[in-house]
Amino acid sequence: MKQFSRLAWWRSPAWRWLVWLAWVTVSTVLLIGPSLAQLLRRQLDSGENPALDSQIFLLSKVFHVSDYALMAALTAWLPIARRWRGLLLVFLSAHAAGTEWLQQYVETRTGTWHDVAIDHLGLLLGLALTWKWWRPPRTESSSLTPDGGETVAPRSPLTVRPRCAIFPSCCGGPVKEEGEGPWPDNTPEAPPTAGACR
Repeated sequence: MKQFSRLAWWRSPAWRWLVWLAWVTVSTVLLIGPSLAQLLRRQLDSGENPALDSQIFLLSKVFHVSDYALMAALTAWLPIARRWRGLLLVFLSAHAAGTEWLQQYVETRTGTWHDVAIDHLGLLLGLALTWKWWRPPRTESSSLTPDGGETVAPRSPLTVRPRCAIFPSCCGGPVKEEGEGPWPDNTPEAPPTAGACR
């Protein structure tokens, strides 16, 4: 029991919000700060190297997709209603456009609409990977009404008691009139007793 309580802290709502806010903050700093891709490029080779340029470019786009996919997944992990998660997705969409706009004022950055589209591709990837967390919760077969009563969902025809198929009158079905012939499944002519309907 003690071990469970020690490991359950990471499931708490406060911890989930802390992780979400921390990663969004780190992501924002990385996206509007000096380009790490350009820094890495200069560290590896300061001369002309088209092949390295292509690899650095691909690496930066992979980061964009992974970054927003992770933010979408962390949003799905938050213990809030789906409508609030939807609002956070709108925020992340605006975040993608806003960071690209701010990159215009950073010396080593060039904000483009292509990167905004790539960021949204990451959001879609995150949604696809966590689609089960975005589904509405399952409804129970019975629920409490506002006045404290219980509302039970109607039974499926497949779950009706077998007696109903033999004695329809037990379940409110048609009652055999005298002289109409045998009961279903060759049951006795006499109507079922009260005990037979239980």
